Amino acid sequence: MEKSLSPKHIKKAEIWWWKFSQSESFSQEIHTLHQRGELPRSSRLYKLNVYLDDDKILRVKGRLDVAVGISEETKHPVVLDS
Repeated sequence: MEKSLSPKHIKKAEIWWWKFSQSESFSQEIHTLHQRGELPRSSRLYKLNVYLDDDKILRVKGRLDVAVGISEETKHPVVLDS
């Protein structure tokens, strides 16, 4: 019997990896956003205008906020370290 992953399971795995990667690279920024809601000027993410989404994933806000006909994930890309 062949088993395959459902789109729901794939999305959950994707979110898990994003959160894991971000916690490795941006743990201080995530903690600060939880506590204060904004980052200090000294943060390397300060100029990106980041926020935590409903899944607690760092995303970027920008000019695409007002775009029509594109997905929220396209409007607000996930922040990942290089």
